[in-house]
Amino acid sequence: MSKLLSFTNFGQTVNKKLTRRKIFPTGIDNVMRWNTLEAAITSFCPKPSNGGRHYPLSSILRIYCL
Repeated sequence: MSKLLSFTNFGQTVNKKLTRRKIFPTGIDNVMRWNTLEAAITSFCPKPSNGGRHYPLSSILRIYCL
């Protein structure tokens, strides 16, 4: 027996329009070479110690650049 869709689920499955919010991250990933930038910056980043946890370098790099 198939499951009935609610209005919300139906709207999400039918609406296939690509918005700028969905297009932008994939476009930037095609333009920027994150691995190269991350390799160049890795030696300057602080290492995790007994203090608070650090955010991953890739996340910080993308936030600063974008």
